[in-house]
Amino acid sequence: MKSPSSSHTPHGLGAAIHDTWITANVKSSLALARDTRGQDIHVKTHGGEVFLSGMVNSHRQRNEALQLARAVHGVVRVDASELAVSLSATDRPFEASNAEETADYQAYDKQQRRMEDRH
Repeated sequence: MKSPSSSHTPHGLGAAIHDTWITANVKSSLALARDTRGQDIHVKTHGGEVFLSGMVNSHRQRNEALQLARAVHGVVRVDASELAVSLSATDRPFEASNAEETADYQAYDKQQRRMEDRH
């Protein structure tokens, strides 16, 4: 007779292997794509849900990272709420030339405040 914990191990192990496979494929896609190569993007997967975090240099790179992660087989959802767009020191909301730059600055500022709160 199997113990309850041993009957769950293969399924748990299979899910962990699947998540590891997804993470590796997302990282590979990000490393090979021209727009996301060399960016500070961290990838974690749990239950088929991919979590992207870190910093990219532009909104376009952030969108590309999202698209690449979604394209990997087995991904059920992508959460990029912790993937921020880095802005240069000269970018400020009142100097922004368009709404996207203003939103990028606000997201960057919010990310910085969250990181400071953690430490």
